[in-house]
Amino acid sequence: MGLADLIAIPNIVARLKAPEKVGDKVLGPKPNAWYEFNQSFGHTVDSCLALGYQLDDLVKSSFLNDY
Repeated sequence: MGLADLIAIPNIVARLKAPEKVGDKVLGPKPNAWYEFNQSFGHTVDSCLALGYQLDDLVKSSFLNDY
């Protein structure tokens, strides 16, 4: 299962909190890459630090064991 598929699961999505919108700031090396979770340009789901930290917390809490 890919990361994009994992974060599309409703009970996982419900535990994720999108970061505050940063306006027009580009958040990474890919200025044309739109990333829905951050509502910004600059990176993809695979390189999102905010998402990675949240998923790490879910792993540590054993919430993702079934996935």
